[in-house]
Amino acid sequence: MSSNDPFGFDISAASDKKRRAKGKRGMSGAFETSTRACDHAGCTAAGQYRAPKSPDNLDDYFWFCRDHVREYNLKWNFFHGSTEEEFEKFLDKDRVWGRETKP
Repeated sequence: MSSNDPFGFDISAASDKKRRAKGKRGMSGAFETSTRACDHAGCTAAGQYRAPKSPDNLDDYFWFCRDHVREYNLKWNFFHGSTEEEFEKFLDKDRVWGRETKP
């Protein structure tokens, strides 16, 4: 691309490949600036990873170290305590991206 481009914007395929190569591979989900301790009992490591406390309260988090957030995520079940009917209703709503449909 010419060096006199007033907008500094490159739409070439080569430019896109360079941008994607950096991508999200380096993103771990950690909050590097977090000063919290891991919420797991007995762990003193830094709590850099957040995990929601419950399906009903997705805006309130536990803070864990990497090992304990992995353990927590393996056990996480969004639909725990839901009935089969509630699960089906959620799936039906998700099929239309949560929008109301008209017959």
